Amino acid sequence: MKSLKQASQEVKPNTNVTNVISDLDKVDVNMELHTFEGVTSEGKDFSYDYMEVNEQKYRVPKMVQQQIKDLLDEKPDLQFIKVKKSGEGINTRYMVLSL
Repeated sequence: MKSLKQASQEVKPNTNVTNVISDLDKVDVNMELHTFEGVTSEGKDFSYDYMEVNEQKYRVPKMVQQQIKDLLDEKPDLQFIKVKKSGEGINTRYMVLSL
């Protein structure tokens, strides 16, 4: 059995923790999107989409993807966007702006 001290010294950072797309100043809509799939501590499957910028992962919520789709319907040559975030947790809202 390990002590708390030993276990703490062996902890490795969770590399699946991501930032959110709204943390970026400017996003190219042509960037590659990846999907992370995992299992919660309760054994439930989950997944989320993310993109990598400067070796950092940025989660891209479905709500944001839908807004980008709507913008592309109006402006097919759209290349850059900015995402603004408000609220927290279940009350998080995103607004996608074309640049």
